[in-house]
Amino acid sequence: MGLRIFSLLLVLVVCAVLALFAIINSFITVTQNSFSPGTVNVEQRSRSFRLSQQDDNILSFIQISDIHFSLFEDPQRLGHLKEFCSVNLLAINPKLVIVTGDLTEAVSPNKFMAQQYEEEWKMYDEFRRRCQSNFSGQWLDIRGNHDNFNMENINSSLNYFRKYGVQGKRDSGSYITTVEVTNNTKYAFIAVDATLDIGPKRMLNFSVDT
Repeated sequence: MGLRIFSLLLVLVVCAVLALFAIINSFITVTQNSFSPGTVNVEQRSRSFRLSQQDDNILSFIQISDIHFSLFEDPQRLGHLKEFCSVNLLAINPKLVIVTGDLTEAVSPNKFMAQQYEEEWKMYDEFRRRCQSNFSGQWLDIRGNHDNFNMENINSSLNYFRKYGVQGKRDSGSYITTVEVTNNTKYAFIAVDATLDIGPKRMLNFSVDT
């Protein structure tokens, strides 16, 4: 009697497992059919995935940030970024490059004092000139907090961004630039300079040497 009950239960378990596999297989088949490319009109797919009806409306640009040119750290950085200019930038050929600070490191070798080193800004200037010689697009830049270390204000003689930055020669603060792709398509780039003036909000090693 016990053997018969055990056999009956075993048959029921096997049937239940087979039924479960059949349900799962049916669900997978329905799901695959629902998302099968053959069930979607080609024209509809084209409209769904195309960014624009005309490729002329697309703007390619590159943003790079925190390059931290330093006299004391990572001496290979300038060489690597020059390679970026001659290889990556040339391949992408963007209409615009925007470099969002920190452009320089501005920290002493012992990392205790903050100081603006003009040589670091010359490294950035060399990098920028190399890049601009490889593409015809527009170059934008803006300061980061390291580019503001050890300065009383934006008019300080230590503000080398005004000398070596593209935007610094025009206006060292926030700005907006509009790039026209076609007569009907324009893109606006808003650069916000959020660096702080000397005051209680800034740490002591960010302040002017005494």
